[in-house]
Amino acid sequence: MPESVYISSTFNDLKQFRQAIINCIVSLGDYYKPMSMEFYDAADVHFVKKCLDDVEACNIYILILGKRYGYIPKGFTKSITEMEYEKARDCQRAGKFKEILVFKVGDLCNTYVYQESDPNFVAYQQEFLSEVNERLSPKPFESEAELALQVSHALMKRLFKLVRMGEKIIPPDKDATLCYCDRNAPITSLKTNVLLKKKKVFFVQGNRKTDFPGGIVKRFAKYSLGSYNKIEPLIKITDLITSNDAESNQVSSFWNILEYLSLSPDESNTSFEGFLNELSRMKATKVILPFYYDFTFEDDSAKLTSFVEFANLLFTEYEKTQRSFQLFFITIIYSDRPDYTAIQEILKNFPVMNKLSAFIDKLQPVPEGDIIDWIERFITPIEFSSSLYNEYFKDQLKSSYNMQDVNIVLAQIIEDLGEGTPTIQKFL
Repeated sequence: MPESVYISSTFNDLKQFRQAIINCIVSLGDYYKPMSMEFYDAADVHFVKKCLDDVEACNIYILILGKRYGYIPKGFTKSITEMEYEKARDCQRAGKFKEILVFKVGDLCNTYVYQESDPNFVAYQQEFLSEVNERLSPKPFESEAELALQVSHALMKRLFKLVRMGEKIIPPDKDATLCYCDRNAPITSLKTNVLLKKKKVFFVQGNRKTDFPGGIVKRFAKYSLGSYNKIEPLIKITDLITSNDAESNQVSSFWNILEYLSLSPDESNTSFEGFLNELSRMKATKVILPFYYDFTFEDDSAKLTSFVEFANLLFTEYEKTQRSFQLFFITIIYSDRPDYTAIQEILKNFPVMNKLSAFIDKLQPVPEGDIIDWIERFITPIEFSSSLYNEYFKDQLKSSYNMQDVNIVLAQIIEDLGEGTPTIQKFL
């Protein structure tokens, strides 16, 4: 029988985040079922009693925290959300309750805009947050997609803990979990530039064979920005810029990008305005276009400059009117050149691109500690994580690994987990 998961939060300010969790739980329908006010029918039972009874009956309690304290029902002194939390804590202390998961809106989340105006309720919420922070250390999230990912990981990890010999082990999603072993600095830099500095164009530098930057683009787009548009394979800049004629290059660029997005190029959408109108019809909130450049800079610098010129004209048109979607370019440089200085010299000639662009440092090697933390988070308890690391990462002379080394081995661990091989069974 599926385990029940109760979703607790204030409602009006967190609707989209609640729905993200519901969708996540429904996708794991063989193992979990959601319990929340969205599923309540009209009933004679008092609403508060119904909520508290469901908290007591559920297997897992999820609390989402924002800035709103919430509704205080007549005859009570606390909000429904705080009463639900206290009920969950009481159940846990009494041994009736298995797990409490707490998440909070992060400082960089740009889809949460609520601000409490009543000073009394501000004080109530601060006191409630302090109580939860002291006991449970809520996990921050910056988007609906990131929250759903975190909940999915927590629920899947719970499944691993409940595995018994002879039962099927459900491995975690590779893309979802491998993104947590990417380099933190580039991911943080990308998020900060998007949310705080309003950047739209990114240059990421890394070695194709060792740094694995294609993966970081995919996982950044999907799990950090919350976009599900097609992001592989990447678009080759030198295939877009095919001549010395600017107009021909524009048509060629639009044509190739539209085909990449599985759209049909024609006269109406191979101009700057027409192309943006075509993207609007996709009904996506974010469109991320990934490019790459891997030619000798001295031989092909003119093509990179032409690409920047094309992007400058496109984003100039994009900024003229309010669009229904956010547009991002991410360009991977698969070579030591151009470096930051060379790109800055090109951007100086294109004011819009200069304003919207950011350069992300190349990926660094992955230290042993980060790999062990990943293993503990997704695969096995802390008492086995170091042993499992030594089993799969046998080269003890290396204190750090490049991204390709790490991703290949971690993917193998996930596959072994799914197959229940003897190599990994002893660490579960």
